Amino acid sequence: QAQALLLSERMHAAVNSKSTGERPLAELVTMYCGQESNLVRSVLSKEMLGNLQRIEMTLNTCFENHEKHADLADLEQVILQIQGGMRMLEVGPAVDLCAALQQTLGRLCKQDHPSAHTETRAIANALSAMERYITHLLHPSWEMEQALSVTAAELTDLNQAALSKEDGAHSLIPQQVGNSSDISSEDFELI
Repeated sequence: QAQALLLSERMHAAVNSKSTGERPLAELVTMYCGQESNLVRSVLSKEMLGNLQRIEMTLNTCFENHEKHADLADLEQVILQIQGGMRMLEVGPAVDLCAALQQTLGRLCKQDHPSAHTETRAIANALSAMERYITHLLHPSWEMEQALSVTAAELTDLNQAALSKEDGAHSLIPQQVGNSSDISSEDFELI
């Protein structure tokens, strides 16, 4: 509405041969850029939400039937598309969460046993956080970015614990990972 009013005033001034000055034109350009930015965010949001739904459907199938866990490899490209969208929007925590999710799914794809409840819960939390964030892309907030950072850290810890567990199984001498006081009780159970 404000854009239409400024445009109308500018056209009226042009018809009457009056100088409109630079301020109304600058405001009009700013409003137009803002609308275009919102349009891009909206299109990217819809695309990313569709990709998330595809990820969720594939994960549900794989978690219900472990024989289909090889299908997880097909999700790499889908996650990369979401990650690319988040990079375009300059949302660092979401990019980090995509990377952690990709690492988790890559690791699960190589497993020869069904995923543990802890893993499926962490993945579900990650997807939910991502979905909430994408839904709120038109009105980004610090709290939503903070939630993504926490979820990415949870997945990263899960991946590190799984790698430590694999290394421990291959080695006769157990290795301590960091200071035990830095590890939460839930993470300690995983190790």
